[in-house]
Order: sequence, then C-alpha cells, then structure tokens
Amino acid sequence: MKKSKNINWKLINNLQKKRLNKYSWARTQYDRMVWLKKTQIIPSFQNIFDPEKNITQAVFEKYDQRIHGIIDDHAITSVKGETGSGKSMFSLALATILFGKDFNIDYVKFTNNDILELCKDIGQKRIAIQDEQPETIGMGSYRESVEIKNLEEITRKHQLSLIFNAPTERIHNTAHFNFEIIEKSLKERVLHVAVFERKIDQYIGFIIIPILPDKDKLITEYIKKKDQFIKQILQRNSTRLDVKQMCDKIAKHPMIANVKNKSHLIVIVKELFPTLTIQEHKYISDYYDLHNPLNQTMNCEKCNKKTLRKFKDTFKCYICGWVK
Repeated sequence: MKKSKNINWKLINNLQKKRLNKYSWARTQYDRMVWLKKTQIIPSFQNIFDPEKNITQAVFEKYDQRIHGIIDDHAITSVKGETGSGKSMFSLALATILFGKDFNIDYVKFTNNDILELCKDIGQKRIAIQDEQPETIGMGSYRESVEIKNLEEITRKHQLSLIFNAPTERIHNTAHFNFEIIEKSLKERVLHVAVFERKIDQYIGFIIIPILPDKDKLITEYIKKKDQFIKQILQRNSTRLDVKQMCDKIAKHPMIANVKNKSHLIVIVKELFPTLTIQEHKYISDYYDLHNPLNQTMNCEKCNKKTLRKFKDTFKCYICGWVK
C-alpha cells in the first residue's frame, strides 16, 4: 500500500520497534492491582502488555488510508483516561504526526459550538481536538455534551477529523479509533496507549506515542488557551447560578401578574435570561413556581372569579390587576 508523505514514517517505524520494558514507566503497585483486576474482567486487556502487540505502525497506516488515502474521508478518534493521564498531550502529538505544520493551536477547541464555527472556515482537510471540558457547574452541564447530535456528520461534510478527549467513552460511541491512556514515561517522554476495537469489543494491542517537549510552542499555547477557557467557565458559573436573584427579577417583571401557566412563565424567563439554555429556563421556571405557585389562586372581589395569584406577600388579579 502506498503511503502518503503527510506522516513521518521514520518516526512511526522507530516507535514500532520499541519494547515496553525499555521505558521507565511511572507504574505503582496500585496501578498493577487495577490492571490485574481489569484483566480478570476483560481478558483482552492483557494484550496491551504483550510485547508482540505493538501495533503503532498498523494504526497509523489505517489513519493514513482513512484520511489521506483511498478512503479519503475524515477520522473520529476517542481518547479516554483519568485526569492528568496525558490525554491532551497524546492528542496534540497525534494531530501533529497526522497533519504536521497544518495543525496549530487554532484547531484546539473546548465546546461543540466552537467545532461547528471552525467548520465554516475550513477549505481543506484538517484535524481538530475537542479537549476535555472542565465541567460547567449546575443547570447546563448535560446540554454541553449532547446538544449537537449531528456534529460528526457536519464535520464529515467539511472533512474535519476530530479527536475527543474525555475521562470515559463518548456518548455516541461512533469513533473510528478508540484509545485509552495507560501510563507515561516522563524520562523518555512517551505514552503507552491501549487500542480498543469496538467492532469486536476487545483490546487488540497498544501504541507508543512521543510527548512534545514542555517548551514546544504548541504546548505553551495550549496551556495558555486552556487556562483562559477555565477562567471563563469559573466566571460564568459564579455569575449565572444565583437562582434566588433570578426569581427576584422574575417577580419584578411587569407582566408576571398576567402569567396563567408554566408556558407563560418560561416566556418571561427567556426574555430576562436569553443566554441560558432550554434546560436552564425550565429549571428556573420550576424553581419560581415552587416558591410562588401558579395554581395558588383566590377569588378576586372585582372580577368575582378565582383569578388572584400570590405575588410575594400579596395576591394580585391577573385579569384586572386588583391587589388584595
């Protein structure tokens, strides 16, 4: 099979020849106990420690075929591992090996929307990383990961390959490549990474990937970009989650007395807080209704109908506006 010039095959060949016992892995007794237990549960897990199961070259040949070769498509990659295991370092190294200088910090994103925005400006094949997102505290956390269900189809249309980093497997499990960070050697600056084939639900081997130097421009830019993103998340969480303050604003809305049902209430919530998600609008509405029940009504002396609604410490008619 003819290999493209996009990948550094000399580097791949050298990695293929490497033996696991030649590296100074940061293994602990606890790690060994976990791996032993996992092997008992998933027998194929032992393949990632078998010296004969180094499939680095085979994996990159498949990448080359899929992205640059006869398949001529994009590739979805899922990378899982504990926090601090080296997922981001692996993804940066992988993207650099596959695309060389065509990959830069602009292709590291933290949200689905950022990935979609990136698609608008792409005129040729590229690869992007959606890094593990610092969890958004509170109401919008779930939405962040599942809102855009057709993300892969859109990126495929634009021939944008994606690398997803997460502590566990992605929700859709549609990746072409599934990796799990096992251990790292800071002395030799390499990662030992398991390869999981979802078609047969088995670990089929491992790959060795070098880590970029700490002073590499891409690494320093990545650290700076992630720090900025985390600060934005912390700032957003600290300003958006005071539900009681939100309810006070709702109570002061000039149309609140006219609200007859939950749908009307959500309209007001959306008007007051347009940047919140649908789930958050519903949550705020439910919270407000819990403390100011919409169905808690009394007879209005003017209308002679049960149209008085509790408004803080008073009752107000949502038809004529009479206050008791």
